[in-house]
Amino acid sequence: MAKKKSRKRKQPRRSRLPLLVAVAVIAAGAVYYWWGDEDPTTETVVPIETTTAPDVTDSTPAPDTSANVSTVAPPITVYSDTLGDVEFDQLLDDWTVVEAPVPPAHSAPIEPDWVVGNRIDVSLPDGLYWGYLQGVFDEDVRGFNFDVTQVHFGIDACREVFGDGEEVCWNNYGITRVAGGDQLYPAYLDDLLYTSVFLYPTDDGSLRDAFVAPARLWEIVQTGEEIADSPIRSWYLLTIIDGKVIAAEGIYTP
Repeated sequence: MAKKKSRKRKQPRRSRLPLLVAVAVIAAGAVYYWWGDEDPTTETVVPIETTTAPDVTDSTPAPDTSANVSTVAPPITVYSDTLGDVEFDQLLDDWTVVEAPVPPAHSAPIEPDWVVGNRIDVSLPDGLYWGYLQGVFDEDVRGFNFDVTQVHFGIDACREVFGDGEEVCWNNYGITRVAGGDQLYPAYLDDLLYTSVFLYPTDDGSLRDAFVAPARLWEIVQTGEEIADSPIRSWYLLTIIDGKVIAAEGIYTP
């Protein structure tokens, strides 16, 4: 599974998180309106043993559409400033069914010169990103390694970038990769405020996620525990603020 050491980190836009309005306002409001003054320090991340995410189609990145970033909780707006030191009290029980996130048509892009070896060696700008959960690391700190690419989600968005080829957008989305291998980026447990995994669709086709605390999700990945009705190593919508992955929400893909 993927390795790491330390580094600097940064934020995103809006992903829908189906909590009770009161829960969303209390949890997200307490977190996202806390401003910090000190500049983040740069650290270096060295990934662990890696596996390979599913093969995807290469192409030139689409224009960055992530200028305006909002929180995973719809009632609250997040601004592109440092978060400072924040704490988050878990208000949901593990495996609580929550609303599935809605991916943007085009997630935030990755620039080729950001990737060194098989890792992203910069703090990513604020935005919503598409990441495949490769594994975990446990050195000075614990966290997840995500293989971060750009997604073009939905048949129209996919064809806008890749054209009308029959096999390019067969699953209604396409991915832009700027490196030949993994593009790993760390999500530290201390930074993550919210994580969820997707559940297989219901009989009527409805999509939903299940909330799982970051520490519990880390344990599941680290031990290789299998969870019924939910593949854990899959695609996630990552909310990044000030270089930090603060939310990772499981995404269902056909």
